[in-house]
Amino acid sequence: MKRSHLAIRSIAAIFISQAWLWILGLIEVAILPRYLGSTGIGKLSFAGAVLSIAGVLVSFGGATQIIREVASGQEDSDRLLTTVLIFRTLVGIPIIAAICLVTHFLVHDRLITILLIINAIATYLTWLLDAALAFRQAHTHFGNFATSQMLAKTAGTATRIGSVFTIAPLSGKMIGAAMGGVVQRLVGLTVAWTKRGSRLRLVRVHRADFRRFLRAGSPYFLYSISVWMYGTPTTTYMLCAFASYAANGWYVTSERLLSLVFVIPSAIVSVMLPILTRSFEKSPDDYTRLAFRVISPGLVIAIPFALLFILRPEAIVYALGYPRDFVQHVPAILRISGFFLLIRWSSMYYGMLLIASNQVNKQARVALYAAPLNLILTAILIILFQRWMDNGAVGGVIAAELTEVFIVNIYIRYMKVPGLVRVNLKAIGRGLLAAVVPALILELPMPNRISLIGWVLLAVLAYIPAAIWAGAIRRDQVAPIFDIVRNRFRNTSAEDFTTISQD
Repeated sequence: MKRSHLAIRSIAAIFISQAWLWILGLIEVAILPRYLGSTGIGKLSFAGAVLSIAGVLVSFGGATQIIREVASGQEDSDRLLTTVLIFRTLVGIPIIAAICLVTHFLVHDRLITILLIINAIATYLTWLLDAALAFRQAHTHFGNFATSQMLAKTAGTATRIGSVFTIAPLSGKMIGAAMGGVVQRLVGLTVAWTKRGSRLRLVRVHRADFRRFLRAGSPYFLYSISVWMYGTPTTTYMLCAFASYAANGWYVTSERLLSLVFVIPSAIVSVMLPILTRSFEKSPDDYTRLAFRVISPGLVIAIPFALLFILRPEAIVYALGYPRDFVQHVPAILRISGFFLLIRWSSMYYGMLLIASNQVNKQARVALYAAPLNLILTAILIILFQRWMDNGAVGGVIAAELTEVFIVNIYIRYMKVPGLVRVNLKAIGRGLLAAVVPALILELPMPNRISLIGWVLLAVLAYIPAAIWAGAIRRDQVAPIFDIVRNRFRNTSAEDFTTISQD
């Protein structure tokens, strides 16, 4: 029990940090759209999306490759980390410079050029931070991982919010908001790199290390570039081209609102990916048992959040005090996303299982199939909904959700956990019976941010005992929550986590 208790403390670090990130994310999404407007948000997003292709080309396998290789014991971690950082520096900086130069000549907007330069710096720092955090995550240094995220987000949010309140011109506010990204990455990188007693070390590497890194990262790279093609960046490009910067602002704001509830699956994936990877390599039975224990409650808890976006999207936008055009256009996007929320969470969890079971090549194949489907759907639906509703963002989100349905359907065929989907569907069905409780609470008035947060938290908290009573969540699956609340952050070794699947 002692080792299990230590494991729970490390898991607590992730969940508590995600709660803090949620609060800061809510502050940003409540304030920035009000002061930057839909066009300002749209331009800021566009400047970041232009550089996203550089991240795909340079990150190669990204954090997932580092976590998978280190957690499975297949790679010397210091050598891998050094190889990744050198590769991202030598290859990445020229790519960033080329993208900024080409965009400057194609988009004749001085503000966009300035935002691009700032985002270029933030992008490079993001690559370094991404590698450092992946290293910490793979070694289950969850205390440092959580602290880095919390301090970085706090510094970035303070910079963004401070800029919109203290800088007068709209262009200055946007530049200040972009600078927040640079500050955030610098703080996160400093904390992640200088962990007491375990500083990251750079070692001498050779050509063979780069060849090994590129060969092992090929399936991850294929997956990443396919995801980029059907992800938010290409939707942003099409919205700016076929609709307007304002439509992109509505779409981006909706995605940020949705991201507030994705802290839960993100935290679960962050903690469980290295644990599941080690379990799969050492004991397939433990891996299967752990998958059954984690996925069902992870999906069931999505139900009250889905209800929030389905039943009360207008109340959310009104409570946050958004300008009139947001109130008119954002609720429709949120409602559509609410209906597909379970699909999105399923995609994250099932994708985690494919990576942990060393099937990233199959995941890459699915993404490769999904990319052309999404690109065609997105272009057609954005144009249609822009003409029909003057809101091309609705078409963009419908295309994205239909793509996720396609992806999840194929993931299910590849998973090496027989019967898991049947168990998940049974738990979701029982969870829908318990959904009456949060549905009633969410119908209460939400005139401001405080009431919105209060009723949503009450709905989620009231839903958990209702879900336990309905059999959607087992009691032993929520018992550790009380320990999580009481305990402090603490790092632990990988062996501590094996007890989770044995308790």
